[in-house]
Amino acid sequence: MRTFISLPKIEPVDLRILGAVQRDGRISNVELSLEVGLSPAPCWRRLKRLEAQKFILGYQANLNRKMLGYSVCAYVFLEVSTHAEHELKLLERALMSRPEVVALHTVTGKFDVVLQVVTSTMDDYVDFIDGVVRHMPRVSNFYSSLVLRELRGQGFMPLVREFPNPCT
Repeated sequence: MRTFISLPKIEPVDLRILGAVQRDGRISNVELSLEVGLSPAPCWRRLKRLEAQKFILGYQANLNRKMLGYSVCAYVFLEVSTHAEHELKLLERALMSRPEVVALHTVTGKFDVVLQVVTSTMDDYVDFIDGVVRHMPRVSNFYSSLVLRELRGQGFMPLVREFPNPCT
């Protein structure tokens, strides 16, 4: 039996707005209104409502890590020794304070935390592993994978909603 989740009410024009600002966060309101088929004033109001409702969390530029000198990218999978809430929060704060950590996720499965780490050189990466990860008191085991080739990074969120047919 399929279960259906309740999705937030969002109209197709709002999805078009979200798609347009996701592709180009610097799009002008006039260009946005033309792209989504609204006049500028209602388009601006819808955009502000989407921001207020937290569909849009912020605007940022996607930067080229290699042009900035970060040639090494790796995923580090951590197994933690305790699942006490306050202990996990301490670990998360310690990891988020590290400039090498560009993404941090708590996950299910064999490992508890996944980090995306960038460094300038392999030596810097080894220093991060040896000097930080190996000495974290709440980390009982870790595994890492180096990115060999980035085929698609900083991806966009899919905005097409496919609703399952309840009759099938």
